[in-house]
Amino acid sequence: MHIILHNTKDANLVQYYDCIYYTNETSYLGEGEGTVPVKYCQQPSKMVKLDRSNDTCLNNSTKLFYFQLSELSITPNDLLKWPSSSVEHVDEYASYLRNKADNNYLCNCTIPGTFGKFCENKFYYDATTFDEAVKEQFGQIRANRYGNQLHNNRPCYSTLGTTCNSGLMCLDWRDICDGTQQCMDGVDEDFCHLLEFNECDENEYRCSNGMCLPDEYWLDGT
Repeated sequence: MHIILHNTKDANLVQYYDCIYYTNETSYLGEGEGTVPVKYCQQPSKMVKLDRSNDTCLNNSTKLFYFQLSELSITPNDLLKWPSSSVEHVDEYASYLRNKADNNYLCNCTIPGTFGKFCENKFYYDATTFDEAVKEQFGQIRANRYGNQLHNNRPCYSTLGTTCNSGLMCLDWRDICDGTQQCMDGVDEDFCHLLEFNECDENEYRCSNGMCLPDEYWLDGT
């Protein structure tokens, strides 16, 4: 499976970036209903300004400008197979081939298992593909129910502060009072009877942060 990144462009405020949409043989809605990709993104604990204009290629990767790719007869479809490829890069390179403008560059990841816009990321467990890394991680979950999320720093549900000992597994709002104990001491399921659970009306849309918006604001371009 090739890594194709989405949401890589710099922006004033972003909630997530560098997303991978993952599907496998079990990602089906049902017969004739297609697949449901799982979105894996870099997701800070709060919205941040994404400005990576000064970044350079990392992990011994090489920088190739679009004119060099063109001289090597690299096509946009070829770029989709590169670990540093992104939808935005491919569109931009296709535009360059048409107009010979915006001579940007792309990082060529040379170390197996590295990926990202600047080859800055590396798969866990020395995996060389995203599919292999996902399967290995879920294998660890089956083998060791507790402490299986010891994977560096992750954005956490900040209300719990440092009281949630979950083996460095970080939670979002959907993990709180969901009937499943994620924190080893169960603090994520404490005092749930005191919470006010908001229910969205039929004419409202529930955002990923739990807020309810009137349907008239859904996909209104703002």
